[in-house]
Amino acid sequence: MSRRRVFEWYKRFKEGREETTDNEHSGKPSTSTTPEKVDKVLELGRLMWLDFYPPFMDPEQQLYTPKIVDIAEALHCYHQQLYTPKIEDIVTAVIEIWRHQLDVHHNNWTLSLKTDPDSWRHQLDVHHNNWTLSLKTDPDSWRHHLDVHHNNWTLSLKTDLDSWRYQLDFHHNNWTLSLKTDPDSWRHQLDVHHNNWTLSLKTDPDSWRYQLDVHHNNWTLCLKTDPDSWRHQLDVHHNNWTLSLKTDPDSWRHQLDVHHNNWTLSLKTDLDSWRYQMDVHHNNWTLSLKTDPDSWRYQLDVHHDNWTLSLKTNPDSWRHQLDVHHDNWTLSLKTDPDSWRHQLDVHHNNWTLSLKTDPDSWRHQLDVHHNNWTLSLKTDPDSWRHQLDVHHNNWTLSLKTDPDSWRHQLDVHHNNWTLSLKTDPDSWRHQLDVHHNNLTLSLKTDPDSWRHLISWMSTTTTGH
Repeated sequence: MSRRRVFEWYKRFKEGREETTDNEHSGKPSTSTTPEKVDKVLELGRLMWLDFYPPFMDPEQQLYTPKIVDIAEALHCYHQQLYTPKIEDIVTAVIEIWRHQLDVHHNNWTLSLKTDPDSWRHQLDVHHNNWTLSLKTDPDSWRHHLDVHHNNWTLSLKTDLDSWRYQLDFHHNNWTLSLKTDPDSWRHQLDVHHNNWTLSLKTDPDSWRYQLDVHHNNWTLCLKTDPDSWRHQLDVHHNNWTLSLKTDPDSWRHQLDVHHNNWTLSLKTDLDSWRYQMDVHHNNWTLSLKTDPDSWRYQLDVHHDNWTLSLKTNPDSWRHQLDVHHDNWTLSLKTDPDSWRHQLDVHHNNWTLSLKTDPDSWRHQLDVHHNNWTLSLKTDPDSWRHQLDVHHNNWTLSLKTDPDSWRHQLDVHHNNWTLSLKTDPDSWRHQLDVHHNNLTLSLKTDPDSWRHLISWMSTTTTGH
């Protein structure tokens, strides 16, 4: 570029021209801008700043970014350099500088603007003495970060304009106070950090529920409370150990849990009745002990996969019940050590088989239940007397027999009706009774003589 052209462009920019392209005309060859030329302009600018702008030295730190008119003026005074750049190279170099950082200095004030035109992210810093105000923003999400630094104090405000969530931090030496809030729900979290200690308070103003955490090294103490019910939970964590205490002040019910690796010991108690439950969990095994100190009743459960073994006992009477559960099967054994009476039940889906026995007399009762049907067989091993009952809804068919004499009695019960047939196989004597409310009709017959007797009876009269 000639000396005349330098003066010409200098005049144009001083008069307010901003465009760098030439006016339209014919015959003018096109120009090109290359990275090599831009680097030469930047290097030339460094030399010019050192020679002509001593108040704005230290171009390595980019404390000053010149205007295009300043570069043109500098080139006017520096036109004897080995390389004379084109105006397009100067403008490209200035844009490259603007991409990174723009600083303005006045006395002990510094205004610094850093921006990335690709994403339009900005950072604006204002420095005065030992004060610094820093604003960082991301236009894509309109997230902001405002920092105020003074000596070893820092106040930091972070906000997200989409949700208006805030975080306010105070830093001083190795202390940090941090307040986080969500205006939608007005939930708050207050953290205080000092060295390797952290105190954290979380609250929900809607329910006024609180959580207070204290962290130190690999220890954590956590207190959770609900002011409505004043229920509390206190947790202590250390490495892979956790001790958890839960309490309900209304009933003073407590639960104490100890967790270690895949082991859990859980103690539940009710101070009103001093009832306890202790559980031990390991992998897919659970051992559970429940006790009532008033009666010293116990229940011991062992769970594994889909198997459960349950033992219930009452020390006063030493009555026991042993249950085994698997899938939809249940085997239940009940016994009374005083009389050694037993009951064995087998449950499957809607079927139940129940066997009751008395070891003293060896009397037995076998029941089969299915839906609303019940078949019941009662027997006395001493006399081998039997009774077979079939129950369905409000119908009952009952067959009683004495194996010694083979005497039989068949009863049919429905609502308040009963039909009863009694027979003696030795003599084939029969008796048929029909009972309804307070009326009874009775037919007795003797097959040897074919004699019959019909009688009826009520609560007031009797006839034959």
